[in-house]
Amino acid sequence: GDRLDGIGGFTVYGKIMTASDAEKLKALPIGLVQAQTVNRAVKAGEVITYDAIEQTNPSVIWELRKLQDQALLSGGL
Repeated sequence: GDRLDGIGGFTVYGKIMTASDAEKLKALPIGLVQAQTVNRAVKAGEVITYDAIEQTNPSVIWELRKLQDQALLSGGL
């Protein structure tokens, strides 16, 4: 139930990984972390995944990311 503060805050930090690694891990992009609520325990240093958060604030950036992911999966980009 903890709230993530986002880029520049105290609860998260970003790491660079390949797109294929991020896809395999279902890693949440750092740009989508802002003001999300964690729905399970996450250890320090653990990758935060899409299924570890409750996305309750629909936004344009989330919709754009969905479109980007769909295009990548279909080979459109």
